[in-house]
Order: sequence, then C-alpha cells, then structure tokens
Amino acid sequence: MTVEPVPTLPVDVAVIGAGPAGLAAATAAREAGAGRVLVLDRDRVPGGILPQCIHAGFGLHVFSQELTGPEYAERWVQRARDAGVTFLLDTMVLSLDPALSPSDRHGLLAVGPARGIVRVEAWSVVLAMGCRERTRGAIRIPGDRPAGIYTAGTAQRLMNMEGFLPGREVVILGSGDIGLIMARRLTLEGARVSMVLELMPWSGGLLRNRVQCLDDYGIPLLLSTTVTAIHGRGRIRGVTIARV
Repeated sequence: MTVEPVPTLPVDVAVIGAGPAGLAAATAAREAGAGRVLVLDRDRVPGGILPQCIHAGFGLHVFSQELTGPEYAERWVQRARDAGVTFLLDTMVLSLDPALSPSDRHGLLAVGPARGIVRVEAWSVVLAMGCRERTRGAIRIPGDRPAGIYTAGTAQRLMNMEGFLPGREVVILGSGDIGLIMARRLTLEGARVSMVLELMPWSGGLLRNRVQCLDDYGIPLLLSTTVTAIHGRGRIRGVTIARV
C-alpha cells in the first residue's frame, strides 16, 4: 500500500480563527507587507461568532455604520480578500509544533474534509480562536443532567443558523448582552421566557439591551439570584432558584 505524503502549505503568516480578530490581524499583516497570509477556521464560513449575531449594533467604530453581525463579518471578509488574504475553512488545526516543519518556520497540522491532513509552515502564527462560554459544569450547578440546557451562544446558533427552537419554556441564567438578546429572540419565535436571573446585584448587559430585550417584552430580571438545582431526567423539567 502506498502512503500519500502530507501536503505542505508554506506561508508567511498563519492566522488560526476567522472571527473579527483573526480577519483584522490577517488584513493588517498583508497591509504591513507580509507575503502569503492564510486564515484557518474550523467553521464552514468565515466570521467567527458574527454570522449568528443577526441583531444590529456592529460596525459603528470601524465603518461608521450600524450593521448586523453577518453584515459586519462580510465587510471584514471582503476587506481581507481585497488585501490578498487566503482562507482554509472547514479545517481544524490539530497541533502547533516546530518539529512539524523541517525549516525554521512554525509547523501546523490541520485536517478537513476537502484536503484531508495538511501541514502549514509559517514564519509567524497568530492565535485568534476567541473565547468559550462557561458550561453548566464549569459554573457548578448541581442536580440532574437532562437535555435542554444550552449556553446562550449555542442557543443563538441553533436558532439563527440551524433553524431550531431550543425550547418553549425558558429560564435564562446570566444577564450579559447575549443572554438579554436571546431572551428577546426566543420570545419573538414563540417561546415563553419566564425570567432572566443574574448572580450579581446589577445587570451585566448594556442598559439599552435591558430595556429593549426585557422591559419591552415584560420579562422579569431577578438580580442577586441564581440556579441552585436542575430537575429532570430525559429532559429538563424545572430549576430551583435562590437569592444570594
């Protein structure tokens, strides 16, 4: 059996992550004189989390215009492409190891359905993988482990990109901007958001989001309150909340 060699892509700058930070970094690298700049991202489309943020409020500082998340992402993608940035999407970076490159470059090992395993050699590597929401386990909520518990970002992606309604009776823990925006989004799609809970004695989101997403829809915000237990076997049936 013949083993095919792993193809190698030599570049000057490799950017891991095609969100707004990665796109801005790649564009800046090209504008500063870098030769070949490659952006790798595990998603099928560039933009990071922006394509699922269909609400307005982006772009005022950079483009002096209020845009939705997808519009803002498209502006940055076009700016990057106009600058000569290339993309390798639907590709997961597995490792970053100097031993993967026989030269003095950094070696990246990535895999995707189109190219299979590919090795990228780059003089510089920019890590722009974004952040991760804390899961139910990370914030240590006790109780059963049923289906129907989502981070706000996961629920946002399910609704805005995949076309699924996560549930019809909803309690949201956390009053950051995404939690507030999802309270409104779920309500508009027919779900009933019973309440938004916030551990701190103040809301973590912008005042305008609290007004437009909660007050305008009659959704109560309970401050200094958190979830102390989750109930349900196959699917979540309820939660116990308490003042803190």
